[in-house]
Amino acid sequence: MEWVLVSKGSHEIVSNYTVSDEYGVEAAKFYFIGRKRLSEKRFDELWDVMPKKQYELAEEGFQRKPSSDPNKRWWKEDSYLDIDSSTRGE
Repeated sequence: MEWVLVSKGSHEIVSNYTVSDEYGVEAAKFYFIGRKRLSEKRFDELWDVMPKKQYELAEEGFQRKPSSDPNKRWWKEDSYLDIDSSTRGE
């Protein structure tokens, strides 16, 4: 499985590491802590370790256009659907 080291400030990938699925996040975190040569407490303040697929899904969600526009007033635009309004111009 591929793991990524993500900066908490900019939410960008700093490094990546591939390790067998049987070892999981603990092995990836141990690897990254060793590379940065920091205590675990300081490491946790600066970075997150997550699967690359999880990071990509999160980034896709941030880039996706919202499904609805909160400023759109559909009930005013669709007045032709109003049964009570006159369609003959009366």
